[in-house]
Amino acid sequence: MICASIVQVIRKIRPRAVRGIAPGMQFWNLIVGHKAEVVAFRQFFTPAGRVALLCTYLATVKALMDTITGEPRCRQKSGVRLTGSSNTWKSFMNFSIAKTIRRLLAPRHELSCSWFLWRRLLIRLRERGCGESRESGAFLLGYHNGQRTRIVDFVLYDDLDPHCLDTGIVRFDGRYFGKLWDICKKRNLTVVADVHVHPGGSQQSESDRTHPMISCKGHLALILPRFAANPLPRREVGIYRYQGAKQWQTIASADRRAFFHIGL
Repeated sequence: MICASIVQVIRKIRPRAVRGIAPGMQFWNLIVGHKAEVVAFRQFFTPAGRVALLCTYLATVKALMDTITGEPRCRQKSGVRLTGSSNTWKSFMNFSIAKTIRRLLAPRHELSCSWFLWRRLLIRLRERGCGESRESGAFLLGYHNGQRTRIVDFVLYDDLDPHCLDTGIVRFDGRYFGKLWDICKKRNLTVVADVHVHPGGSQQSESDRTHPMISCKGHLALILPRFAANPLPRREVGIYRYQGAKQWQTIASADRRAFFHIGL
């Protein structure tokens, strides 16, 4: 009965085509399902060149029981929480916080390294020393930031030259520097220092002074006493800066804590 009444109303008020309003521009809501109840009916006129009759039908609708809901195609603005790149954000925040703390705790340091990396380096040097029977060493990789140098990785000498420790002291074959440069390029780092162990103290030997591992002015060489055995106070770590022409600047023992920061 209700549906018949609606059909009669539609036939009675069908607007004619006029300029400014296309014939198919009647506005009424689509009635879906077998249960629909007409709530209101309103006629109004809208001037558009000439007067055109527009009709709006308000209805309460209900979908059919077998209507299938498809997948959403619009971007969600609410509802299920999407997974974000929390790992990237967390890593960035950790890096920023650690960098800020380093500046507050060690504002004057020129060389820095994380405690975790430094501990791992000492363990590997002791392992390659084969029970304090021979020297070992590594290239320290990192980056420069103005007057500051940060160590972030290392490459052991014998990982590049398998026979450089065979005589008990470090004898690195220069032909293996190509492998080192390839590693630096791949990791987007540079060689910022080198380190090797001594059986006794941390003083430079004649061979250390005359044969720098990297003969570039400003390069740093670290020497660890007692085969890098624990404990190893920072003041006992020998730190030497190459000046060129086989000349070195020695960082005094009292200045080493301010020069070399090990922490975050």
